[in-house]
Amino acid sequence: MPAVEHLPLTTPLWGTSPRTCGPVEDRDCDLLVIGAGIVGLTAALAATRAGARVVVVDADRIGAGTSAATPGVASILHGTSCQVIEETHGSEAVVTYVAELERALAFIRREAAAGGVPALALPGHAAVEDGHRAHYLQRERSAMRAAGINPEAEDEPGLPFPTRPSLRIDDAIALQPRQYAEALGRAVVAEGGLVQEGSRLGKLVPGAPIRAHFRSSDEAGVESTAVVRARAVLLATGAPDPDFGLVGPRLLPTTVHALAGHGYDLPGAYRVIDDPDRPYVLRPGFRPGQVVVAGRAHLTGRGDRTAAAELAAWTAAHLPDLELTHAWQYGCFRSYDGLPLVGEVGLRSNGIHVATGFGDDHMAAATAGALQIADHVVGASTRLPWSPVHPRGRVGRQARSLALVGAARVRNRFVRE
Repeated sequence: MPAVEHLPLTTPLWGTSPRTCGPVEDRDCDLLVIGAGIVGLTAALAATRAGARVVVVDADRIGAGTSAATPGVASILHGTSCQVIEETHGSEAVVTYVAELERALAFIRREAAAGGVPALALPGHAAVEDGHRAHYLQRERSAMRAAGINPEAEDEPGLPFPTRPSLRIDDAIALQPRQYAEALGRAVVAEGGLVQEGSRLGKLVPGAPIRAHFRSSDEAGVESTAVVRARAVLLATGAPDPDFGLVGPRLLPTTVHALAGHGYDLPGAYRVIDDPDRPYVLRPGFRPGQVVVAGRAHLTGRGDRTAAAELAAWTAAHLPDLELTHAWQYGCFRSYDGLPLVGEVGLRSNGIHVATGFGDDHMAAATAGALQIADHVVGASTRLPWSPVHPRGRVGRQARSLALVGAARVRNRFVRE
């Protein structure tokens, strides 16, 4: 395997989408979505199908952010998510969480098939190399049982290196994430919605209607401005800007590194969770012997070289025959308390929504959050179980989670490469 210094950061294995839509123009709509990633496009598609007039606007192009760079795995079994939610929010929150993910997985399967998106149906595994870390698996299994899910225990999950116990659920979907985002965009347009690219939000003015001011630039470099008036707005941009509900301080901006290459046939999708905050994710690609590896998540801002070197070293030790072809990184946002932050941001209903805090590669949770927003906007449901303003569990645990986020941000200021 080549040394990491010979692998400059490049575009992801999946490539990048071309710009296909023009800038936004003055118009009125029911739902304005800022951000054309999987979250924004899922919400737009669901709302459009329910009869809403929807406009999606992105500062760059479809899938230009996190959506097209992740490993592209959707599953209910996501490392230690359920045990973290149970500790902070209780068992009922886990029941709701799993139900929302099951609904999201059904949506993803349906839309991937309809859009002709390359997808693999695989078992999803959580595994540890060190038997002393097996308690993470035991606690996750116990937390999931409250929601009627009983992962199967396995001693040999099919990885080309030894692991201790593992958990398995036969529900994982491994997608080509860029093509999935593009398929969602086409579906939005086919259902009567609008997708606009190259338009950056300048100012968002609450009211009835909400007014969003954009500055745009077309492919020829011609600049223009526009105002979109909307009954509801979704900020599907990771860190919401403007941040009316102080959501930003409850997020950990995170960078994840990824590699791809050839040399192994993996029978499933895997999360190796000896360090739950910095797991390794492995999945097969769409060519024989192709493998994607992601991991060494760290707070964004410093530590890129160290994390990239750590991922390369771990991959070389565990997959020594892997012939590397790609290396890249992507950003994401982790929630401070395990649950995503999805819902309106004001204590009074103001029509401005956020959907963020989904973590490193949690396509299922991102889709679930987007569907919740769509239901809320079109009046199909008033439920927003991951609302950033409603009570979110035990006060003591919430305070502790916020304190840990603040401490992590402070420490990150003093980290050196």
